[in-house]
Amino acid sequence: MDRYPTQNSLTGVVHTIHWRMYAISDQAGEDGEPYTANVFGTYNLAEPDTENYIEYANLTQSIVEGWLENGGLDVVQIKSDLDYQINQLITPSNLTEAPPWTD
Repeated sequence: MDRYPTQNSLTGVVHTIHWRMYAISDQAGEDGEPYTANVFGTYNLAEPDTENYIEYANLTQSIVEGWLENGGLDVVQIKSDLDYQINQLITPSNLTEAPPWTD
């Protein structure tokens, strides 16, 4: 997370959250390892409400995830996209390969 040391008489004000979500398949590839996918991004927060401000040291994972989910990050869609990525690894709908004469 990125934070300002001070902002409007508040200290440790988080302004940007860097997030990442992973998905792991219960199915293994040829190498014996499970298929995985991940996505990441950043989310910029609005200026904090001084009435409901939470000190940086008191933040929890649950609070920050709530900010993301309540702020419009579509977690259900992201999970669906990760499932799609894994399914494409397991059963690709498109293959990119070198021409057969280059072996």
